[in-house]
Amino acid sequence: MRSHPTYAAFERRWQLPVYFQLRWKEIVGRLEDTLNTVPRISIGTLHYSPELYNCPHVNAFSDAGAQQGSPQAQGVVEAIRTCWRDDVYLDELGHRFWRLTLQIVCRYKNWLDDALPQREAPPQVAAAIREEKVGNQDLDTRRILNNISSRLR
Repeated sequence: MRSHPTYAAFERRWQLPVYFQLRWKEIVGRLEDTLNTVPRISIGTLHYSPELYNCPHVNAFSDAGAQQGSPQAQGVVEAIRTCWRDDVYLDELGHRFWRLTLQIVCRYKNWLDDALPQREAPPQVAAAIREEKVGNQDLDTRRILNNISSRLR
C-alpha cells in the first residue's frame, strides 16, 4: 500500500508538524481547562479504593482505574490516553507524543505541588532523608571516581 503512487502523493502533502501542533493544542487545552476550572482538591475529597489499586488486573489507565481519584487526575489520564489512541498516534511522531506524555506528567506534578497543602515531614523522617541523600552522594562520588580512575589506567 505504501508503494502506491496515490499514497506517495498524499504523504508528500501531509504536514506532520502541523498535525502534531493541532493535536497538541487539543490535548493540552482540554487538560489546562480541567486543571484550571475544577475546584482545587483536598485530601478528604479523593476517592481511593485500596482494592482497586492492589488488583493486578486493573491499572490507572483502565476504565475502572480512570474513575478513581480527582477530576484533575482523570483529566491527566484522559490526556495521556488521547496521545496514544489509534486514531491520534502516528509512528512518525512517536517521539513527540512521548515527549508530550512526559510534559503532561510534569504539568500534573507541578499542579499538585501548588494545589496540595504542604506538610512538613516529622523530624526523624527529615533526618533520615538527609542522611540517605548524603550517603547516596558519597556512593555516587566514589562510583564516578572509580570509573574515571579505571579508564585512566
